Amino acid sequence: MKITKYVHSTFELEMGDKRILIDPGKYNFGGGRFDLDYLKKEDLNDADIILLSHSHGDHYDADVITNLYEKSNPVIISNEEVGKDLQERNIEHIVLKPGEKTEVDNISVGATYCDHKVPCVGFLLNDGNQTAYFVADSLYKESNQKADVLFVPIGNRDVVMSPTDAAKFTSEIEPNLVIPMHYESPKDQTMPVDFEIAMQKIRSNTEIKSMEYKETINF
Repeated sequence: MKITKYVHSTFELEMGDKRILIDPGKYNFGGGRFDLDYLKKEDLNDADIILLSHSHGDHYDADVITNLYEKSNPVIISNEEVGKDLQERNIEHIVLKPGEKTEVDNISVGATYCDHKVPCVGFLLNDGNQTAYFVADSLYKESNQKADVLFVPIGNRDVVMSPTDAAKFTSEIEPNLVIPMHYESPKDQTMPVDFEIAMQKIRSNTEIKSMEYKETINF
C-alpha cells in the first residue's frame, strides 16, 4: 500500500492497481492552520475510486469532485447526505450506510458508523492483502474492527476524538500502523505530538507515523 497525505483528512491510497482518493476538502487549497504550498484544485491526481465521508467542506469540495468526475470517471462512494448533492450535480455514485459494503474490482469498501455533528461514515478498505480503516470524523466509540493501517482523527473540539481518545481507540483496533489526521483546520489546537504522547502512555506496539504534507510512504 502506498499512502500520500495532503491536508487535514485528505489521503491518496494506492491499493493493488487502484488509486483511491479520500475526502478532498477545502483546506488543501488554502485557509488551513499552517502556511503550506497549497494545491490548485486541478492538481489532485486522477483517481479510480473517490471516498466521501460527509458533507462538511473540510472533507468535501464539490468543484474538485466535479472536475475529477469529468476527467477520469472514478467510482464515487459517499454517505446519503453527500449522495443527494452528487445526484443534483448529475454525478454517478454509490451510497453506503454504516454496515454496508460494496466491491470495486478487487477492492472491498465497507462503511462504518461515526458519531459526528452531521451524518458521516468511515471507510474500511480491503484489497485481499491489507486492510485500511479511515475513521473519518467521529467522537470516541468502542470498536471491534481490525485493520493493518488506521487513519484516526485527533482534533478534539467536541467534534472528533481527542488525542487521548484516539489513542484508546487505536489500542482497540490494534493496527500495525496508525496515522493521525484532522488537526489542520484553523480552529484546531492539537498537534500529532499530543497523540504520540497519549500513545506512549498506553504502551501500544503500534507504529505511529505523523505524516507531513505531500509525504508518501510505502506500507
